[in-house]
Amino acid sequence: MSQLLINETNHQNAIDWLKRQGNPFRNYFARNPDDEVCSIYHVPELYAREREQLLRVVDQYRYTPNTHSEVVPILGNKGAGKTHLLHSIKHGMEGNWQLLVTPGSYQRDTDFLEYLLFQLLDTLLGGGKQRNSRPLEYVGEQLIRMLLSRTLADLSSEERLDLFPPPGLGWIAKTFGLGSTQALERTQWLIDALSRPSQDAKSPGMVLNLCDEAGLTCNG
Repeated sequence: MSQLLINETNHQNAIDWLKRQGNPFRNYFARNPDDEVCSIYHVPELYAREREQLLRVVDQYRYTPNTHSEVVPILGNKGAGKTHLLHSIKHGMEGNWQLLVTPGSYQRDTDFLEYLLFQLLDTLLGGGKQRNSRPLEYVGEQLIRMLLSRTLADLSSEERLDLFPPPGLGWIAKTFGLGSTQALERTQWLIDALSRPSQDAKSPGMVLNLCDEAGLTCNG
């Protein structure tokens, strides 16, 4: 009991000291949401509620895109952690993978839609990464997964056999249908693997890995 009272006293003394001295981070803060300092000193429990609220707002527009758009202001003094919070959403592992465009400033004499389009293209084509992957690489990976899965599903049995011919038998196997069951099973396995939703943005090249595992050679 005495130890608990001492801890509570120390906690209250620390709060009182902070109230008198002010925010110790007011002169040391992240310059932008890509500042790697945020990752070094990130504490997930800090602002966890606020981060979850923002992610819910994003999900609301994801699942109901016709919802009227609004501005969600994030208020706080310098050093309170606003940029750090944005960094945790942009590079953290919470929630679904999403493309975040975080411009630094807006020129008043610029058309807003043109400015927004430029920022979107710059984020896609630039070298910056989100969740350890370039946005263009992640978008391309998901697009290839979808198109390849649909293409394989539309193939006939003979076309699927051409993808996975039995080794060393050549036209004899094709004529007598040898190995057709295995070819169909491999194709179906690859279709199922490609169709499964992937949240792993840290592994670019997953499509090539799946094709290699299935035994499908991809020549670039």
